[in-house]
Amino acid sequence: MIKVNNTIMGRAAVTALLIMMTVAAVAAKTFTLVIDAGHGGHDAGARGSFSNEKDINLRMALAFGRYVEKNCPDVKVIYTRKTDVFVPLHKRA
Repeated sequence: MIKVNNTIMGRAAVTALLIMMTVAAVAAKTFTLVIDAGHGGHDAGARGSFSNEKDINLRMALAFGRYVEKNCPDVKVIYTRKTDVFVPLHKRA
């Protein structure tokens, strides 16, 4: 038990301690990140003069996923797609 004078500073200290304990408890758990590149396969998304949205999205999703896997070992990364395939919305959920 922590005894603190019933002052604003005392209550603030207890609040800060509770926040730090909560953050520490959450940080100790693993975290799952789902990366959805969207589009893919026959669904090109927006078509530009020299690129398609599906291709840019896939490259960015894979690069971001690699970055997280390399720098955040406690994060589990799941991709909805890693290649140029169409994944129906009901299968992404």
